[in-house]
Amino acid sequence: MNISITAERIPQHKGNLSRNTVRGIAYLTFFCSMALLSWPAAAQHKMTEAAERYQIEHANCLNGRSNEDKETCLKEANAALMQAKQGRLDDAGAQYQKNAELRCQVFESEDRQACERRMRGEGTVSGSVANGGIFRKLVIPEPEPKPLITPESGGATDKLN
Repeated sequence: MNISITAERIPQHKGNLSRNTVRGIAYLTFFCSMALLSWPAAAQHKMTEAAERYQIEHANCLNGRSNEDKETCLKEANAALMQAKQGRLDDAGAQYQKNAELRCQVFESEDRQACERRMRGEGTVSGSVANGGIFRKLVIPEPEPKPLITPESGGATDKLN
């Protein structure tokens, strides 16, 4: 059995790295470190917002300014704070919008379109949850009917029978 081992010499780069290369590496290192340092700050900002929101909700519960009894209100406020700490509280309005769209699914065609317009804020809104409900009203004018031409009249009639 004959084994031969050969070694080749890899040419090495002689000289210094260019200034542009060093500058690029420095910039890249700086921006990566800044991104890593700001990540905990963003999480801390969200926790601060959640804590502030909890304080407001807690005060509303104690002052009777919520729409539920004190015990339920405090329980909900604590649950919302826990959800925020776990990163599972989404108050960006996406769920609200989804629920509004689902409410309109029971209607068909024009009624559904009118419902969706009301949910987007068109028309007038009155009432409140505390008073039993929110009433949304949108007045949509009906188009004028076209005159009907009949062979007996020889022309247009003003009204439909």
